[in-house]
Amino acid sequence: MPRTIAVIHARNHAHTLERLALEPLHDTTSILEFQSRRLRNIHGIDELVIATSAQNTDDGIASIAHAEGIRVFRSEDNDTLSSLLDVADQTLANTLIYITPASPFCDPDIIAQSVVEHGSNNSEFTTLSENTLPDGFFAELISQPVLKQLNVDARIAGADRENIFNFIRHHRDEYRTHSVSVAMSASPPQQGVAVRRAEDLEMLRAMHATLKERDWPVDMLHICKLLDEFSVLNSIIKGLAC
Repeated sequence: MPRTIAVIHARNHAHTLERLALEPLHDTTSILEFQSRRLRNIHGIDELVIATSAQNTDDGIASIAHAEGIRVFRSEDNDTLSSLLDVADQTLANTLIYITPASPFCDPDIIAQSVVEHGSNNSEFTTLSENTLPDGFFAELISQPVLKQLNVDARIAGADRENIFNFIRHHRDEYRTHSVSVAMSASPPQQGVAVRRAEDLEMLRAMHATLKERDWPVDMLHICKLLDEFSVLNSIIKGLAC
């Protein structure tokens, strides 16, 4: 039977912020622990796994995976394409969902919708429609045959193997690509929830604390409400500073 595997690809050296996966999001709960607990039981996904490197600097990531009861795959090759191929081969996956610690608030309901649409459209690559959601809520889906095709593509080497999804997006017309649209009651906020700088992580920590204080669920609707509030507040602060 076809298998769909969600992969959190976490390596301590692979992000702008070192050790991002191990950074606490709230209390003593790391981003990786938060993601593991949030995403492990998504409808339509056969298994959630964690992929990391075989380097001892990533032993902490492997320890979290073991503590959470999640299979971990450690690759000698230091590139995203090789890591995903390794996971696909060992899990017999037909489709992989690619997730990184840079998107702690990646939404399980949106992923579930994407899995359905990926299958019903016989897609090889599923991404998000432009101007649909702020950055950080979505995860892209890729078929195993495409990964194998990319692995022998003479155009791909070095940085392209590490940033393989950038390559796919730039050549999306070569694959059966489906774009997911997510309905929202209002225009999506301009600011996203992806972590690229220390300030982004601090904002997400503040948002999680505010959600908890208000007893709001950590979902796209309520996070977007906070993003709008934070945007208004920042505008007021900037106006006072002028």
